[in-house]
Parts: sequence; C-alpha cells; structure tokens
Amino acid sequence: MRLSGGMRLGVVLVVLTVSAVVNCQPVFAFEQDYNQAKAFEKKGEHKKAIQYYLKAAKKIRRKFGRNHFNNGIVAWDLGWNYEKTANYAEAEKYYKISLSAYEKKKGKRSKQVASLLNNLANVYDSQGRYADASRLYQRTLKIKEVKLGSDHPSVAQTLHNLAIVHQNQGRYADASRLYQRALKIKEAKLGPDHPSVAQTLNNLASVYDSQGRYADASRLYQRT
Repeated sequence: MRLSGGMRLGVVLVVLTVSAVVNCQPVFAFEQDYNQAKAFEKKGEHKKAIQYYLKAAKKIRRKFGRNHFNNGIVAWDLGWNYEKTANYAEAEKYYKISLSAYEKKKGKRSKQVASLLNNLANVYDSQGRYADASRLYQRTLKIKEVKLGSDHPSVAQTLHNLAIVHQNQGRYADASRLYQRALKIKEAKLGPDHPSVAQTLNNLASVYDSQGRYADASRLYQRT
C-alpha cells in the first residue's frame, strides 16, 4: 500500500489566497465555484468537484491572467481530484502546472514543492512508470530531510513510497532497506501500534516473502 499523507498543503493557501475562510461571502466570481468544488470534494464527489474547479480556473485566468499564482493553486486541486478518479493523464498535467507555479513562488526546495513532487510520483507509480516515480520520490525525500529532519514521519512516508517502487521493480534489497528505515522512524515517532506501522510491516513482509525468507515474512505478518 502506497502512503499519501500530507498531499494537500496547497488547500490552506488556496483558501487564504481566494477568500481567507472557505465559507465567507465570495468577493470574486470564481470564489463561489471554488467553494462549491471544495464542498463536493469533501463528500468524495470528485468528478463534480473537477467541474467546478475548472470553472473557477477559467474565471481566474480571465480575471488575473495565466501567470497568476492562483492558477497554480487551483491546478493542485484539479490534479488531486483527477488522481482520485484515476485520470492520470489529467492529474499529471495539472500537477505539473501547479509544480511550476510553486517552484517560482515558493522555491524549488519548499514543503509545497515536496508535496507536489510526491503527488506526481504517485501518479507515475500508478501508471507503472517506476523510473520517473523513483526520481521524483528521491527529490521529495531530499527536500523533506532538510526541511523536516531525517526522522520525521513524513520522511518515513516517502521512504515507504520509494520502497514500493523498488519492490515493483524487483529490487528487493533496496526495498527492504528503505522499509526498515521507514519502520524505525514510524515506531519511534508514531508508536508500534499505529496503522502506518502495520502497513510498512506488511510491505516488508511481502518483500521477505518474495526473497524466499519465509520465516522472517511470517514473523512480520503476525505483527500486523
């Protein structure tokens, strides 16, 4: 199981940029569409959310031009909702638009850029584009280690995701090493009974199983 925590850092920025509070009285025409999109998104109605985000994006371009930062913010929302509907081509398109905007606005080593890189890597992983996914997860990891510290749970999340890519490529030694590092961080920071610990234990057990290390696999499966 791939982990995807921390993927929506842009949401707060959207709200602050657009209207400060989600449910406030709209000031610009696009805010009403954005707020409606957010409401559908919270209910898991991603296709309807996309319709309203697209309307908001169109009005933002008309009001502020194509280079305004709000375009990148709404593109993040569109990418995330397209990913949720497994429309990976559109998710990739909008994540890239958002990534470009955030790199210009926040810098290439910002937390927001790290989250967008992670999301884009998720899309590549879902498509079986493992080399592309690995490259972006590694970029994400470097940023998070600097910004958050090497023992942060979000670093463990990225280690876990990168391990999945290596596992899917049959690189079991590399996957095992990354899962073990992720597991060490999670157990220390989240506690041994946290659901995220169980997910990494399960994946590491699967690696051992693939390597023929059945006793080790069985031991870990019993812990999950």
